[in-house]
Amino acid sequence: QDESLYNKLNAINAELRQAGSLSRWVKLDIAFHRELISASGLSPLMAFTDVLAVFFGRFRDSVRKAEWSCGIESHQRVIDALKAGRVQEADKELRTHIESHRERI
Repeated sequence: QDESLYNKLNAINAELRQAGSLSRWVKLDIAFHRELISASGLSPLMAFTDVLAVFFGRFRDSVRKAEWSCGIESHQRVIDALKAGRVQEADKELRTHIESHRERI
């Protein structure tokens, strides 16, 4: 377990809570996912962050501020589960988090 990873993810999530604009929120959300994927050691998944950037670029208008807090809380559940060593729980939460965006595509 890398404590610095949890600190980075928590810091990004804290910034997300304070994001005042959609463009700032999108940048931070991408940074969160990029950090998480980078820490996984699965470099081919880094392409996912590029997909995420394209997704938010195309569907920016459909991301309502009310959904920001849902995403932030989902991020926190992933962080907490990983920190506690509950990898399956983190995996399930991350899948749910990603799937929640499917309806916009």
